[in-house]
Amino acid sequence: MRLISILAALFILATPGLAQADNASGLSGEWVGSYVCNQGKTSLNLLLAGEEDGTVAGVFTFGKARDGDQKVPDGSYRFTGTVRNGLLRLQGETWITRPDRYEMVGLLGFVGFGDFEAIDGFSGQVLGEGCKTFTVKRTD
Repeated sequence: MRLISILAALFILATPGLAQADNASGLSGEWVGSYVCNQGKTSLNLLLAGEEDGTVAGVFTFGKARDGDQKVPDGSYRFTGTVRNGLLRLQGETWITRPDRYEMVGLLGFVGFGDFEAIDGFSGQVLGEGCKTFTVKRTD
């Protein structure tokens, strides 16, 4: 079901004139969870600052997952993104702390429509070679 929602949102984004910016201010705050890429399950902390025009900025912090057995170094970078018709797309911008041999990844997740302040979690696809999915929950 979630895949169908993401595909529908991608169709809307690919159709000229149909994509509309969402008021992303309700997504502002701290989100924690994990993502999976070649290094294994990795902890994820997102500090999101959403704006009324649908833009989002913040910090992506990663490291060893609490329940993972992988040795993942800590790292962080700044990101920017957009929310259009409920589809959140984030892409890395600049490194804050870069571990050796690590690349920034993006995130693509369907966060729904309406009042984003009522959303307590979301998940989606990690955009990077050898990556799979992510899941985060609001902490505040």
